[in-house]
Amino acid sequence: MKKIRLIACSFLILLNLGCAVKSSGIQTMVQNRLNENKKSEVADANIEIKINKNIELANACKQDKSSFIPALLYWGWNSEVICEFSKATIENEIKSAVKDKIESLGLNKNLENKKLIITIDELPTKFKYQEKGSVAIILFAYVMTGKRYFASERTDFKGHYTIIDGENKVILENDFVQNTKILPQADSYKSTKKLSWQFIEAYNTELGRFVSTLLDEIKTNIEKV
Repeated sequence: MKKIRLIACSFLILLNLGCAVKSSGIQTMVQNRLNENKKSEVADANIEIKINKNIELANACKQDKSSFIPALLYWGWNSEVICEFSKATIENEIKSAVKDKIESLGLNKNLENKKLIITIDELPTKFKYQEKGSVAIILFAYVMTGKRYFASERTDFKGHYTIIDGENKVILENDFVQNTKILPQADSYKSTKKLSWQFIEAYNTELGRFVSTLLDEIKTNIEKV
């Protein structure tokens, strides 16, 4: 019995030392990575990006759930954090992707003396981090389970685009809807920090995919005008 208690105490200490990451920790990890990868502000008089969704003005994370269950032979913990990228972060990433794609498509020639306005009403901006696990002691052995992942909200890209000429006359206007394809990022062998980096990369890749698909459509339609 003393050995069991000793093992139990040891696990309790380990769990307290390695408790689930809280919202402030996640926010610091995300913000530091965004700062490291921040791109120069992109300005183009012929392109305007409007995001109508109500988004936090600063990158922010809030604790949604936090629990820890200590018992003699069982411990369980669950931490859930909801975060949201700021409008400035998303706008800058989209503008950068638009600029790169327009150049690669040669769309800048189609937009000469014209202005492209992309209005986005809905897009994924929030994501959840969850760290959940348990330890059960069975005689002198133990069973440990756990999971850790980042997952984006399941919100599609919705909005419309408009192209106007030098006299502000609309020459092309269409709505768009694109399904979100970003997958949850989970890896039990990676630290929470590296997993947050992996999610940010996946999120930016998804924004790039959205922009690429949209501009392919715009190029096809403007060439028909």
